[in-house]
Amino acid sequence: MKAKPLAVLIATVVLLGGTGAAAAVGTGDLAPLAGGAVDDGDDRDDSDDGDDRDDSDDRDDSDDGDDRSGDGRSEVTIAEDVDDDVRVDGNVHVAPGVVVDGDVEAGGDVTLGEDAEIEGNVEADGDVEIVADAEVDGDVTGATVSVSDGAEVDGDVEETG
Repeated sequence: MKAKPLAVLIATVVLLGGTGAAAAVGTGDLAPLAGGAVDDGDDRDDSDDGDDRDDSDDRDDSDDGDDRSGDGRSEVTIAEDVDDDVRVDGNVHVAPGVVVDGDVEAGGDVTLGEDAEIEGNVEADGDVEIVADAEVDGDVTGATVSVSDGAEVDGDVEETG
C-alpha cells in the first residue's frame, strides 16, 4: 500500500476549553469541513465561527465515543502508513503493522504496536513503549523508554524523566 501524506490523514488537533480531542488517523476517519474544521463524528459543530464567545454547552460528553486520556490530552492512533512527520500535543499510538516515514513528536506518550515501524526519530514528553517486533530507525527520547524483547532501535535511547 502506498503511504499517504500526513496532511491527508490527520488534521491539527484543536484544544477547546482545556479538553483534548481524539482522532483515528486513516482514510475516511476525519472529514474536513469549511474553514479547516474537522468532523470528528460526534455530531457537534466543530467549526470555528470566528467570534470569541464561549459556544460550549453543558452536556456531558464523557461517553461520546472520543478516546480522550484522563489528563485531557488528545489521543491519536495512526492506522495507516504515513510518509511525513507526526506532531501531536498528546498521546500517539502507532497501530500494529503501520510504517511512519518521518519523525514522531508527542506532548504525551508514544506507543508502537506490534510490527509497527518508525523511520525517523521519536521524541515524547511522556513515556515511549516499543513492543515486540516493532522497529525505530532513529533516536528515541522520552521520560521513560521501554523496549520489549524482539523490538529494535537503530539509534540512541535517552530517558529524560
